[in-house]
Amino acid sequence: MKKKIFYILLMISAFISGVCIRIYTIKKEESKLLFQEIKEYIPQFEKFSGLPRKIFLLKLQCDTPLVYEFENKNYLILYFKTTDCLTCLEEMKNIVDSLKKLKFLNTLIVTDHPVLEEIKYFMYKLGIEEIIWDINNSLFGSRVEKTPCYVFIKKNKIKRIGIVAPLKREGEEIFGLFAHKLKRSLK
Repeated sequence: MKKKIFYILLMISAFISGVCIRIYTIKKEESKLLFQEIKEYIPQFEKFSGLPRKIFLLKLQCDTPLVYEFENKNYLILYFKTTDCLTCLEEMKNIVDSLKKLKFLNTLIVTDHPVLEEIKYFMYKLGIEEIIWDINNSLFGSRVEKTPCYVFIKKNKIKRIGIVAPLKREGEEIFGLFAHKLKRSLK
């Protein structure tokens, strides 16, 4: 009887340890794939040490850049260049509009574009009130290669990264569909 109980306990503990090992390897593989994906977007990215304390904020109605303070929250960073395709930038605006009501998420539009007047013209054209000006590449320590892209940061860790582009249905671009899918995946 004692041998049978011992055998059953051994089998249960072997099963539980097997499940734990499998979960650990899956998590490790996921983080390795995410790191490779990040390297594709941000080439010299070594480690995300958190958002910088202060960075420039541009407001459409203000001529001088303000200093923006970050808090330790969840961020969706939309990184763009003013030379990006107009349809992608419009989709980015759809993302901003659809995520405005989410209380747990701060949506930041970020650019490293060097010309202030071009950024302000872009803001006026798309009706965006504020943009983070990452002129010194402070956010990630190196230039973002593929734009416009989104980076989802949760508690100072990058969780997702990807390109912002309108989805296509039957050959035509549908604005807001990508924004809707992104919103559902972040909840």
